This record gives sequence, structure tokens and C-alpha cells, in this order.
Amino acid sequence: MRILGVPGWQTDDLLTALDSNKKFRKAVHHADYVTLNIGSNDFLEILRAANAESGGNSELFLTLIQQKLANSDAFDNLAASIHEIRSLTDAPIVLYTIYNPFQAADPLHQISDQYLPQINAAFAEIANSFHDVELADAYHAFGNNQAEYVLPQDIHPTAAGQEVLAEIGLEAFCFDFVEN
Repeated sequence: MRILGVPGWQTDDLLTALDSNKKFRKAVHHADYVTLNIGSNDFLEILRAANAESGGNSELFLTLIQQKLANSDAFDNLAASIHEIRSLTDAPIVLYTIYNPFQAADPLHQISDQYLPQINAAFAEIANSFHDVELADAYHAFGNNQAEYVLPQDIHPTAAGQEVLAEIGLEAFCFDFVEN
């Protein structure tokens, strides 16, 4: 098993690696299974930038998030990455949606819940545009259970959260096997 995930990567980093990193491309070419869990950092960057630009104005903050989402290359990068992965391997691919990384008491939890369904619908549309990409719905699997599934004062999953991600990934792979 080869894990190619890099902390902090955004969708453009993945696309660049798939386009130009020979070791990365070779690893994907030899993969038996591919999971894609990317896009969270793109969303977090949008939140960070909108917060900085809004100067504390909550109405402007929400407007800026929507504008930045509409202008984001993340969705095109993700689709291009899947296309490139598919050119390298016939391995089953599972794409994870983005879970809400903020604890329920954090004001960003509610804001994220306003935008993540829209983002994840775009992820589903991308997955559905390929006949052989399954979706693992991390957003609904985590629900509002961040206290159990997300590390306190962090955005990364706990051991229990990792188990949930593994379970839904396996379910998505199994679905792919049943279809084929």
C-alpha cells in the first residue's frame, strides 16, 4: 500500500503531481485502489481569505465565501485529476466528500454547513461524470458528531473518525464491485 497524501495539499497540488511527478504517476499507475480525499484545504483557504478580507463584517464574509467558491478552480482541478488518474490506471476510484471539520460550538460549523452541501453536490456531479468513480459521503457520515470524529481544536479526524472514513470508503469500493 502506498499513501500519497500530503498534509496541506489543495486540488492544484494534486493535479500538478499527477501531471509532472514521475514517482507519483508511477505509484498511481501501479495502484490497485485509489481514494481521493482532497478539497478540504481549498475550502479552508476560501474561509481564511474571506475572513481576512471581510474585516469582521459577517454579511461581507458570507458574500465573499460564495464569490470565492464560484471562482474556485478546485472543482475543475478535481475533475482534471480524476481524468489523469483514469489515464494512468483502471483501479477503482473512490472520491470522499468533505466533512464539516469544525466542532458544533464553533461559529464556523454553522457557516460550513451552509456551504458544504453545495460543495459536496459538485463533488457528486464530478464523480457521476465518470462511469467508474464512487462517492464516499464523509459529510453525512460525520454529521454533527465532530466531538467524536474530529480532534478538538483541530480539523483532522480522530481514530473513530478515521474508522468512519475507512468504513464508507470500503462500502463505496464494495458498491463498485457489485456494479461491475
